[in-house]
Amino acid sequence: MSEVKNKKKKSSIIQVSIGVLAVILAILIIIMMGIVSDIQGTARIVNYTGLG
Repeated sequence: MSEVKNKKKKSSIIQVSIGVLAVILAILIIIMMGIVSDIQGTARIVNYTGLG
C-alpha cells in the first residue's frame, strides 16, 4: 500500500513542478519579448539618425 501512495506522491510532485516551470518559462518569454522590442526601437532610432 505504501508503495502506491509513494508513487502517487512522486507523480503529483512532478506534475506540480512541471506546472511551475511552465509558468516561469511563460513569464521569461514575455520579459524577453519586451527586451527585444526595446532593442529594436533603439536600433530604429539609431538608423533614422544615421549613426553607426
